[in-house]
Amino acid sequence: MITNKEESNKDEEVKNIDYKEENNKEENNKEENNKEESNEINKERNKRQEYNNQIAYEEITKNPENISINNINNKALERLLEYTNYKDYKELIEDKNNYEEIINKISSLYIAKNASRQGSKDEELQLKHINILQDYEINIIKDGKQRPIIGGGISKFKKKGVNELKSIDFLIKYKKEDIGYISAKVCSGNGGHQDNVLHELSQYCEWALIELKNDNNNKAYIILYDNFETSLLYNEIKMKYKNDNIIFTNTKNFRKDFLVYYNKR
Repeated sequence: MITNKEESNKDEEVKNIDYKEENNKEENNKEENNKEESNEINKERNKRQEYNNQIAYEEITKNPENISINNINNKALERLLEYTNYKDYKELIEDKNNYEEIINKISSLYIAKNASRQGSKDEELQLKHINILQDYEINIIKDGKQRPIIGGGISKFKKKGVNELKSIDFLIKYKKEDIGYISAKVCSGNGGHQDNVLHELSQYCEWALIELKNDNNNKAYIILYDNFETSLLYNEIKMKYKNDNIIFTNTKNFRKDFLVYYNKR
């Protein structure tokens, strides 16, 4: 015999199932809407790029002697002239004797792999330059498995959680003891990519401050930042997170800067 209480519990279970299904539908609809919006934005960006390409083509066709930088990417033009070894665009297009070589060089610039997308090679090079503390029985090893958790702590799970930052790049070990972490970044200039990188470094520094409150081993939290030019934002981050254990450096100065911390440890 089913009691009123059992019937009430069953009704509640059914309501919960319906509620979950409704929530799942809403989430799926939101995801689909987000995909559609992203596709529209990408389509518009592609159209804008086609338009920019056409404007640049018309500019260099009509005004090879006096190209307006308002209609082209001037830095890209400088790279092109440097790579093909011409002083200006007019000289380049008038050199009929090396036409095939010019076409091949221009094509290679366009289809070559982007070095800034080969982050693993940058990491290998950075590690080679900073793993030079064996005279102190210190080794630096590649990590990539541990991720700082927003609010404190480290995750070692394979799947990245929503409250986790990008993985720690290198571990600093004295014999078998972990004595520091390194977040390593490489940038080739200013702009959107550098802004994203600096945002990640700010998050890493926030995490480091939380960790230092509970860190009895006095670890080092290092920002290894290699860039041709540092920005105002980077300097602001350095000032904001000024701390004996949070070290801002680059591959060239790493040994010197780390030993200043280590000799005080």
